[in-house]
Parts: sequence; structure tokens; C-alpha cells
Amino acid sequence: MERGWVWDAIGLENKNDDSPGELRIEMKDWGTNSIFIFKGATTGGDPLISITLNEGDIRTIELERGEYTINSDACNCSEVFELKSCKEIKVWNYTISIYDC
Repeated sequence: MERGWVWDAIGLENKNDDSPGELRIEMKDWGTNSIFIFKGATTGGDPLISITLNEGDIRTIELERGEYTINSDACNCSEVFELKSCKEIKVWNYTISIYDC
């Protein structure tokens, strides 16, 4: 497994756009980090979710389907993702995998 985060966005039984999805966050080989998730393609204003993860932590968060931006205090970086897609994106030197199954 590569260093960094592995994110799984797994849709629930009802696949319509109004149903929530689950975002699974697993912290690997990156120490302690604060993660911020913003609704939409922005890092302005207050984050929708703010959590601190230690190496080895796994969290599952229920989110509405849609577009979000992730930001971390570990790097001056952010990346937009959609919780209804299958792709890999790069944040700094780390890969985030997003799955909607």
C-alpha cells in the first residue's frame, strides 16, 4: 500500500442523487494530521467536517452525494472530489482513491 490516505466512497443501497454515501478515511504512514472537508469546490468559510487522525486511524463519515474539497494541515494543498465517482487523485505526494460501489 502506498503512503498516504486511502478513501473509499461507498454508495448505499439507494443510488439516487439524494441518497447519502459513506466516505471511508484510512490514515497510513503520515503521522497525525487534521483533515478538513468543505462542501463544493472551495476552501473558504468554515469546513463541513474537521477531524484529526493519527496513523492507523479509520473513520467512516456519511455525506450527501456531491462535490467536496479536502484540505490538510500537513501540506498547503487541497483537492476537489465528487462523492459519486471512481477515480484516483493526487494531493501533494499522496494518492486518494475514491470509490462509489
